[in-house]
Amino acid sequence: MTEKKQGISGTLRNSYALRRSMLIHLGVSLILFLVILIFTFQTTVVSANTRELAEAQSSLNQAEMLNNTYIRSISDYMIQAMNTYEVQGLLYSAGFTNYLSIRSRNVYEGLADVSDLVSSLELVNFNTRTVLDANGRYSFDTFGDAELLSLLSGYSPSSRTRIYFYPRIMNTAATRTRTINKSVISLIFYFNKAGALVVNLDAELYQRLVLSNYQNQTTAYELLNSEGAVFASSGTEKISNLEDIESQVFSAESPQGSFTLQGGRVTVTYRRSANMGVTYLAVTPMDGIFPGSRNFRLILLLTLVFFAASLLLSFGLAWLSSKPIRKLHSAVSQQADAGASASGQVNEFRFIENAYQSVVESNQSLREQAERYQRDREDQMFLNLMNPASPSLRPSAVAAAELDAQLPGNMYRVIAMMPDRKSIALEQDAQQIRKILAETAGGLLSSLGTVRVILPPSFQVLFIINNDQDPANAAELMNSVLPACKAAFGQKTFFMGVGCQVSALDELESSYQGAEEALQQAYVRRIAVPVHADALSFPDLHAQAYDPETDTALSRAIRHMDPQAAEEVLRAFVERISGFSHNQFVRNLLHLSVSLYNLENSLQIEVDEVSRGLEVSTVTHWDAEDALAFFIRRTHLDIAQLSDMKKQRSSDPDLVAQVNEMIENNLYNPDFSINQIADSLSFSVNYLRSLYKTAAGESLSGRITRRRLETACDLLDHTDETIDSITDRLGFSTRNYFFTFFKKHMGMTPTQYRNREL
Repeated sequence: MTEKKQGISGTLRNSYALRRSMLIHLGVSLILFLVILIFTFQTTVVSANTRELAEAQSSLNQAEMLNNTYIRSISDYMIQAMNTYEVQGLLYSAGFTNYLSIRSRNVYEGLADVSDLVSSLELVNFNTRTVLDANGRYSFDTFGDAELLSLLSGYSPSSRTRIYFYPRIMNTAATRTRTINKSVISLIFYFNKAGALVVNLDAELYQRLVLSNYQNQTTAYELLNSEGAVFASSGTEKISNLEDIESQVFSAESPQGSFTLQGGRVTVTYRRSANMGVTYLAVTPMDGIFPGSRNFRLILLLTLVFFAASLLLSFGLAWLSSKPIRKLHSAVSQQADAGASASGQVNEFRFIENAYQSVVESNQSLREQAERYQRDREDQMFLNLMNPASPSLRPSAVAAAELDAQLPGNMYRVIAMMPDRKSIALEQDAQQIRKILAETAGGLLSSLGTVRVILPPSFQVLFIINNDQDPANAAELMNSVLPACKAAFGQKTFFMGVGCQVSALDELESSYQGAEEALQQAYVRRIAVPVHADALSFPDLHAQAYDPETDTALSRAIRHMDPQAAEEVLRAFVERISGFSHNQFVRNLLHLSVSLYNLENSLQIEVDEVSRGLEVSTVTHWDAEDALAFFIRRTHLDIAQLSDMKKQRSSDPDLVAQVNEMIENNLYNPDFSINQIADSLSFSVNYLRSLYKTAAGESLSGRITRRRLETACDLLDHTDETIDSITDRLGFSTRNYFFTFFKKHMGMTPTQYRNREL
């Protein structure tokens, strides 16, 4: 019976050769699948876990460095303040004078100058049961922040010298500000049970400065104080049983290390009781193959798909491989049924020839795939040599020797190129442009020596040039590359950074870093010619630090609603930092953004989402023009809002009351002036004088003079203070100046006024 008459099912049932061949093919394919799957997943999982743990440790180090940087200056300043007579008098003395109150205000202003993190300052005196802050002095009964008082009453100097980083919600209902509950981190300085000094840090700003880089990472980070309370965290909502993790961290014998939980599914990296009593904690989910994991589900799905595909493929291969035997068997059977001798011939050679051709084509495809794999592997080893993310990723000595053997010259140089991001709309366009750029520029650079082209995951194209000696025409040739590429791509803009020349493959990293910095300089400053790392010259790190005068000048321009002045400040700022290294360029821009955000908050200006949450990844891709345009637009919007607020305040019927209240609160302030009132209301001095005169019927300076004179008369009439003491309290620089002022307005000296007959 022929196969056509039997059908597929009949042939499979009656043909032993077909069933055996099918089982062999299916078994071999399943074994190969398991071997490749296990090897691939184990390699991927181990590499990913190693990288995640290294990043977690590095992030903990960076978080500790940032925390120490931001908090150390605050701590040092407050410890010095605690040793002053005035602060000790406010904290421990039963007496209270306005002079000490003024000095406390100076302490707060000095602390605010030290760090933008400071939200408020509170001086708690248990002898007088009072709390003094920037807005006034309150008794324990009227002070709204009961949590703070409860916290302080539970500690004494014998149990705690000080408590750092205590997270809480600060109740400001008892103060003169709006009634709000503000999230803060309190630093408590507690040297004597008679009083405590509390510095409240802005929790949101602190979180953004220390942990903002880790918000989108799979690893969760926590910062805990000496009592184990969390005061800053990132991504902890992704991790369960955090309380058990924290308990195990604080019970561990070693102050730092790591341990695994949940059968190796989670690794905890910690540094307990580090500087200032802070514990740094990183919880990293581990990739693995276990029930419920993403890898497990993926393996299960791949197994099912592969089994179905293998079943079909094995049947097809078995059908083809057993066909000659089945055909021979069929031919012999037909001849036997016909009663003739088995002399009929089956064309087995044609089948073998077709099978051989199929194998040749498959081998060719596999060879091409192997070559591509080898090329990608070598490219990755070159990238690891130039920019090693971890020592474990560096190629072995044997692998490095294989790479070196492909480069016969003795000198090496890295050149980095990239197209202008602004001229590329789609990602697929960028990939196509990079490939053509590699061919065009690589062809031109090949005259310098052996050229190895690498396409990293970033936006760039890297060229490793290897030769015996640097030819004399190297600079001229490099200068011709950019115009040629620009012409080939329809006048698109490209940038080039040229690294230094090194004499060994192990030194390729320095050439690559130089090429990267030169490329960034070309992009930031939009230099249309090759930039050589050897020609770069940056100021020292101190000179590249952020200039606080920028904040002062920009604040003045915004408060005075002068957009032209604001633009001039920003242009000078961007022009200055354009000559910095790229890291310092980005750091200065982020610093300016934070400073501007603080100013906007102080002026109650609404800020859009982009300006409020400016990310490092965004600023890294800016050039000088982008940075200038962003901040000019932002300051223009701020000035427009401030102008609208000024118009509203100009018609505010309570303007006179606000000004009068400022005058009353500053009668004893020697530095008080009309300029301060104008700045706080965002008015010019002349405009404020005019508004006040119209609304109050008297001049602003006259009001201040009259109230100071009335206060002086009241002190002379109702107190026994000496005239020298009154002179100091009212802020007069000298006794003679006070006498001249008093006699000018009262017609007699202070002594005559006090001794007059009533």
